[in-house]
Amino acid sequence: MEYLTIKAQKIPYVVKRAEKRYRVSIRFAKDSQLLVIESPDGTLSEEVRNFVEAKSSWISRQYQRRKSYHQQRRTFLDNFSLMGEIPYLGIMHKVQFLPSVKTRVEYTPGKLTIYVREKDIKHGEKALLQSALIARAKVEFPELTYKWAKITKSEVKSVRVKNQTTRWGSCSTLKNVNLNWHLIFLPKNLVEYVIVHELMHLREMNHSPAFWNHVATYCQDYKKLDKVVDTYRWVIGIIKDS
Repeated sequence: MEYLTIKAQKIPYVVKRAEKRYRVSIRFAKDSQLLVIESPDGTLSEEVRNFVEAKSSWISRQYQRRKSYHQQRRTFLDNFSLMGEIPYLGIMHKVQFLPSVKTRVEYTPGKLTIYVREKDIKHGEKALLQSALIARAKVEFPELTYKWAKITKSEVKSVRVKNQTTRWGSCSTLKNVNLNWHLIFLPKNLVEYVIVHELMHLREMNHSPAFWNHVATYCQDYKKLDKVVDTYRWVIGIIKDS
C-alpha cells in the first residue's frame, strides 16, 4: 500500500488510468479510506501531484470523515458482537434471541427480544437482526409520520419503509412517503426531523427557499438538525456490509 502525506495525514492511495484520457480526477473508493487518483497515463506525474495538492483540503476533510465513519461502525459492531447491544432510536438496547415456533419481535424499553424459528437460525444473527429492525421500523415510522402529518396538516396516502442505500427518505407527488429503515438507529428527534423534511416536500418538491421556510415553521433549528443527521450516514448498510 502506498501513502500520500496530506496535512500531516498518511492517506492510502492508488493511481489508475483514467477512462477519459484527457483528464485527472480524484475520489475515494466506496465506503473506504482509499484515495483513487485517475490520470491520463495512470502515473503520478508532477502535473497530477499539483492537481492533488490543489485538492488537499477536500481530500483531508473526506479522509477524516471516512475515518470517523469506520471507527463508529467498528464500535457499533463490537457492541453488538461483544455485549449484544445496538442503538435503537438513539438509545442502547439489549438484543436477545430466543427459540420459538414463530418468528416475531418483542419490544420493551431497553430491550429487543427476537423470537426465532429453528429453521431461520441458519441465516445468522445479523440477518435476523436486520429483519427484526425493519419490522420495528414498519411499526415506529408510520406512527410518527401520521403524527406529524396531523401536526403539519399534510395529506399522506402511505408510508413505506425501504432499504435505501443513499437517502434517508423520499416522497412522491402521489403523497407517498418513503423512509430508510436505517433511521431506526438515530435518535427519535432526528427521525422526526427527517419525517418533517419529507412532509414539506409534499408542498415543495425541491430545496428552494420556499421549501426551507416550510421546514422552519416546524423545525426552527433545521440547519443544525440537517448537519447532525448527515453525521449518521455511517449506519446505512452497516449490517449488510459487515
